Amino acid sequence: MANNNLWTDSYWLLLMQACKKKPDDIKSPWSKTMVDLAIELHIHPKTLFEKMEQLLDHKTASLQKIWDTYADNTRRLNKDAKRVREMKGFGDADSFFMGVESIDSFETFYLPVADDTKLTPASLTILIDLYFMLTPNTMVEETPEVADVARMLMLTTKEVVEVLAIFQTFDPILKRKALPTSALVEAARRTWDEYANDTQNMNDKKERALAYYHK
Repeated sequence: MANNNLWTDSYWLLLMQACKKKPDDIKSPWSKTMVDLAIELHIHPKTLFEKMEQLLDHKTASLQKIWDTYADNTRRLNKDAKRVREMKGFGDADSFFMGVESIDSFETFYLPVADDTKLTPASLTILIDLYFMLTPNTMVEETPEVADVARMLMLTTKEVVEVLAIFQTFDPILKRKALPTSALVEAARRTWDEYANDTQNMNDKKERALAYYHK
């Protein structure tokens, strides 16, 4: 589970830095900025979002001081935020997360499903949604929707089509021959099993994934 007890007051600077990223305002808890910071700190994005709201309100003396010191001094903010990241153990997964029993589900949603791919459960969620919008003969590189999704996920159209082809092997209507097992095929199978008969769940997770990849 994500451990909210890992929060320390020095992380206010990292939140301030996240807040100052364009657009300069509070960030959605599922935006790339917030999710990446949440994974870095091993603290749930919703918790960071609540902290960011507190920071923007800066109603306490300590938060007002942080605001006065850094809000209009990006150079100092970046310098001191870098120092926080250089603290002993910070960024070292083995030592920093010692005692944390497991990676939280919100983290695995954004982490690659295998060492040799950029695909994540989040991107597979977007791809299975695309699968259900297309027909088999449109699951090709030339299809505009394929190109659009590839661009958003920073994949090639070939990679997108390959995943769509994997999904076809799970579709009972198409009766495609199964592919040799691999980490990607197994991840795609889990994605199919989770969403194929649960449109609401797929739509909810898709919105979260789109918030992360939205530019």
